Amino acid sequence: MNDDWRFWLPLLGLWTGARSNELGQLLLSDIKEEDGIAYLHVIDDTEGKRVKTAHARRKVPIHDQLKALGFLSLVADRKRMSRPEDRLFPDLKVGAKGYYSHNVTKFFSDYLVKIGIKTGKNSFHSLRHSFQDACRHAKMFHGHREAIAGREEGGVGGNYGSGHDLSDLNASLQAIRHPSVDWSAIPCYLPRGSGAMTQHPCPLGDNGFSAVG
Repeated sequence: MNDDWRFWLPLLGLWTGARSNELGQLLLSDIKEEDGIAYLHVIDDTEGKRVKTAHARRKVPIHDQLKALGFLSLVADRKRMSRPEDRLFPDLKVGAKGYYSHNVTKFFSDYLVKIGIKTGKNSFHSLRHSFQDACRHAKMFHGHREAIAGREEGGVGGNYGSGHDLSDLNASLQAIRHPSVDWSAIPCYLPRGSGAMTQHPCPLGDNGFSAVG
């Protein structure tokens, strides 16, 4: 189960603030490293990939908690077995209108109903709001928050310059926490050939706020 898109996309949404379709369409070649920083490259460079606006084309650093849960190990295993142009989550099918978000949001809403916490206000997009809340709690610079989330920075200053340095975005992102989640209860992905999955023992953070809502 912890190599499945249903396991990883909510986690990626919570720790990156990315939109569901951006995550669903990721190719293996979109998970990259620059100057020692692992990141997701959100870009519409091949047929079938879409971004909402020009500002949505971006590099999103990968949080240490995702690494601790084994995300990069999953990516490495997939890269060994597949081509760079293959999708990270090939079992996620595109919807009738050409968006992966259709099946992602449907699954997540059904899951919220199943566990008894669905309301008229929460959905997969709530993870994006929770990411923004985490950024505010971490007192992240507004420009970094908007750049990571793929939104226009706003204001006169946001229209000038060449964007934010990836190392600065990474430093800001690593400061966020979701401490209301018991991360030690979530099974981490282990590389193929290393045995059964285990439990990650070290949650991050020390002050609580909701992960979904």
